[in-house]
Amino acid sequence: MGHPARLIAALSALAADAAARPLPSVNLTEAAVRGDLDAVRAFLDGGAAIEQRTIGFASPLAAAASRGHLEVVELLVARGASLDPEGSAFPLLAFPIANRKLDVVERLLKAGAPVAKYRSHFRLAAKEGQWDMVDAMLASGADPGWLSDAERTQLDSFVARERPRSPEYRARLREEQARKLDQARVRSAARPLGEAERAGHEAAAIAEIERDPSLARAATTNGTPLLALAVSSGARELVRKLLAAGADPNAAAAGETPLARAAGRSDVVLLTALLDAGADPDLAASGSPHPVVAASLAGSVACLDLLLARGARPRARDLEPAIERAGGPDAKRIVARLEALQTPAAQRKRAQLAASPAPVPAPDPAGAAAAAEEVKDMGNDIAGQVFAATGSFENLTQTGIQMSVEIRGGFYASSVTKKTTVLIAGAKAGAKLEKAKAQGVRILTEAQFHALLEQVPITEEMRRRYLG
Repeated sequence: MGHPARLIAALSALAADAAARPLPSVNLTEAAVRGDLDAVRAFLDGGAAIEQRTIGFASPLAAAASRGHLEVVELLVARGASLDPEGSAFPLLAFPIANRKLDVVERLLKAGAPVAKYRSHFRLAAKEGQWDMVDAMLASGADPGWLSDAERTQLDSFVARERPRSPEYRARLREEQARKLDQARVRSAARPLGEAERAGHEAAAIAEIERDPSLARAATTNGTPLLALAVSSGARELVRKLLAAGADPNAAAAGETPLARAAGRSDVVLLTALLDAGADPDLAASGSPHPVVAASLAGSVACLDLLLARGARPRARDLEPAIERAGGPDAKRIVARLEALQTPAAQRKRAQLAASPAPVPAPDPAGAAAAAEEVKDMGNDIAGQVFAATGSFENLTQTGIQMSVEIRGGFYASSVTKKTTVLIAGAKAGAKLEKAKAQGVRILTEAQFHALLEQVPITEEMRRRYLG
């Protein structure tokens, strides 16, 4: 027989861990940079633009390559991603070469990335003694004439000694890089579990379900179905196991439905699993938003499109808040989809409101200068600071804020804690703002945060440390 207490303990640990981590990706590039193969595939299948330009990368392929996510690179190449994206300060292979992601560089060059474009990167690798990368690029078509005779001698000696093309060398290199990344990577102030520990909790929960499948329909002492808790934790295999064991995909008790939780996490994979198991795409239980509203607030076009494709048709009272509060970089696309669902009368009313002249704010040429002046005393004080954010922003996303802070040596947490030192507050800021004020946390507006970032330019060392 399975043990309910052990199952709930494992689920609680996973849920607490999920709360300390960034939410699942809201666009293809975020999924690629995190190496989330399931999400990348789901975004592509849902029609995401394979050459999407977001959060500073030339393309999703460049994002995946920069982190060395070979499986994601393989998928994007197979789906037709450009091997020479334009419009970025850094060409496709710049970061993989600098970070010695050998398998990724070889795969992209073999697929047709123009090796001649990377002469300066080849020369830098030779200058820094990264002979494994030099050897890999030569094998993939780099011009041997890019090396001096002395460098050729050093390369030959290295190849004879280390055998850089062997599986054993590649395995050692990956272990070394993983160890260095673990030591140097900027981490969130809220410490998530290690991957092994998280996997252990998920395996323990699955084992209890396998011993006693009836536990799949159990709930915590406060009435939260275990399936809803598993969805909140983002434990995909555990969710699949619970559903296979008979968990009710519509069970909501007094909290959000599993479907609304998955949509709110922007997790297309979990959303698909729940819908396939029979979750009602239109169910909005007491205390739970309509799944479409949850997807809209999370800024997830992919989740929204999936729900609509599976028959979700929210009522007018659900559509209006979803339209008004659509978030993320795809907010305009979300609004367009939702407006198409409104009744003709509602569409006419919205068109009339849009046609009404809005008050034009007085020009503020000194606005940027004022924002810079207000953060001048912070200097370049981002490193070591613990940032959080609340509210809605015009030109910022939660992921963008996190990356901007962490690449400069700061920390980012999803909630305001005793360690928080700076809160970025946007429109409609709520409880986080009040809590931060009570704790004496420094509050920055969106303009002030942009001004602060301009005072701390990103250096090559910052890029290398952050990208591993």
